[in-house]
Amino acid sequence: PPCARTVAADKVLAYLEQRYEEAEKGGEPIDWNWFRVRLIRLAYIGAVVFFFWVFVTDKVPHYEKTTVSGDVPFRKVRRLINHTHWVRTVAFRPDGARMATAGWDERVVVWDPSTGVAEQRLAGYDAAVMNIEWSPDGLWLATVSRDRRVRVWDATTWQMEFKERGHEDEIYGLSWHPNGSQFATGSADGNVTIWSAFPEWKKRRVLVFNRTSAFSVAYRPDGEVLAVGNMGGAVELWRPDSEEDEPFSILHVHEKIALSLSWHPTDPNRLASASADGTALVWDVAEGKVTALMKHEGWVCSVAWSPDGKQLVTSSWDGSVGVWTAGGVPIASLRGHPSWVAGWVTDVAWSPDGRTLVSVGGDKSVVMWEEVPGEGHCAGKVEEEKPRPDDDEL
Repeated sequence: PPCARTVAADKVLAYLEQRYEEAEKGGEPIDWNWFRVRLIRLAYIGAVVFFFWVFVTDKVPHYEKTTVSGDVPFRKVRRLINHTHWVRTVAFRPDGARMATAGWDERVVVWDPSTGVAEQRLAGYDAAVMNIEWSPDGLWLATVSRDRRVRVWDATTWQMEFKERGHEDEIYGLSWHPNGSQFATGSADGNVTIWSAFPEWKKRRVLVFNRTSAFSVAYRPDGEVLAVGNMGGAVELWRPDSEEDEPFSILHVHEKIALSLSWHPTDPNRLASASADGTALVWDVAEGKVTALMKHEGWVCSVAWSPDGKQLVTSSWDGSVGVWTAGGVPIASLRGHPSWVAGWVTDVAWSPDGRTLVSVGGDKSVVMWEEVPGEGHCAGKVEEEKPRPDDDEL
């Protein structure tokens, strides 16, 4: 930055010039210890100035040009700033009229996506908020946090309806049952808890999952199966309404943490997963086979199906948002989070109408994307896909 040159630097340069002149005239040699002390001081001051420049003034390189693979243009329509730390998660209300974001600044922000106005700021957390999800009817907003508590907000009054210490360790996973009668939470304590929703708001059942942390959870759209992703990269399939104490199927899908899960909106046998191993996969759970493979250059933090089930979107620590066909063919790679210091993308969500993407990340911003009208197929106009690859090809 322009202010990098400091008084300390000028003093060092002046001292060197003076001592070299004296040395040439036969004077005493340069005191290198004096020079070393001031060089360390200069480095320290430079580091302070640099980090002040980056994090306080936010004067960092901006990727205003969207990087696109193929001929599908996307544009960044808004960059919203209201959080003071990394933004961890984003979710649309089912009608699309509101969206919520949350993260490491220990609060939830509710937005009007049509205007970009932050309408509510929900506080009262003692640690980072790791996941949020609206109930299917849009009347409740559930959140889970690293403070081990589950909170549910009334989305009409924005009063906290329910607060309970739900686990013995940090909570990461959250998913509502499609009929809104219950929701599930997954934790680093190795358990998945099923909660009754309004009006009871109480623990209904605990699935003992203590082989490893339950990092991600997702109800199938029919509500009959609950997928749970663990720290080791496997995905277990449970029947939450049965009395079974074990999963009925285990998919060994990834080499590292299964960070995110998403069921296809209409096909009960297709499950997408994202992992810290840098891949996202689509599984045929009935056959136990991979049908699509998507790769990033860093952790894949989240994966989500489009509302019509024809496309997928992923977010990654490599700073990109990936848009893919259902068969894993890349459509676009979007880079819109400006900080090269903390430009990772931690979550991404489709709007319910499928026309807008919203990504959040380490730069503290919320970025909204739209396709260029008449030229893209983000809304579901996808060319006929090639045959899915077989196991050998994958």
